[in-house]
Amino acid sequence: MDSELSDIPWEHADNLGEVLGMVRAGCRAIEATGAGIDEDGILELTELLKDNTTLRKLNLAGNKSGEAGGQYIGNMLKENTHLEYLHLWGNKIGPIGSSFIADGLKENNTLKCLVLSNNDLGVMGAHTIAQSLQNNTSITFLDIGENGCGDGGALAFSDTLREHNRTLQHLDLSDNEITEFGARCLARALKENNVIHELTLTFNSITDKDHINEHKKIGWLTFGEIKKI
Repeated sequence: MDSELSDIPWEHADNLGEVLGMVRAGCRAIEATGAGIDEDGILELTELLKDNTTLRKLNLAGNKSGEAGGQYIGNMLKENTHLEYLHLWGNKIGPIGSSFIADGLKENNTLKCLVLSNNDLGVMGAHTIAQSLQNNTSITFLDIGENGCGDGGALAFSDTLREHNRTLQHLDLSDNEITEFGARCLARALKENNVIHELTLTFNSITDKDHINEHKKIGWLTFGEIKKI
């Protein structure tokens, strides 16, 4: 997140009503972690955000968006031109919901930071998000950890990083059941990509760390602990 965005102070909301009121009041950063917002609430919120010009940061971690909420968020991203930070950890979006978010990212050139960790995306969800970044030119930070992406997800992101995307700077693939095969795919991609400078692979099943370190062209690579599967 850039310094200007980081400097915008968060305003806390405990429920959907407070979030909607803050949006209408022109708040620039809203944190509504665990506010109990379900898919109907997400629909109401995203409809309000489609033409909103003031909100820059939104944290909806630990809510109940579900797959339908993913669709509503994706539709919002196609129209909103001011939101730059979106945190969706633990919303049970799933692979279908993430496909709608991916569609939104293909048409959005404003969002810079997206957190989709712990959303049961699986390989299919990782593939659709990775594919969307082939067209997106604004996302610089993506957290897709804790999603069971596996080596298939790592391969999808390696293809995007090697052949297409030159905007993403930070990619978090931690706790995704990635093995040496996925790490080697990422290593080959990093040989061709000089933009990404932070790749997080903590809590995966990568034992041969020297292999990817040999090929990396990034400033900081985090492996962390090895997860046994």
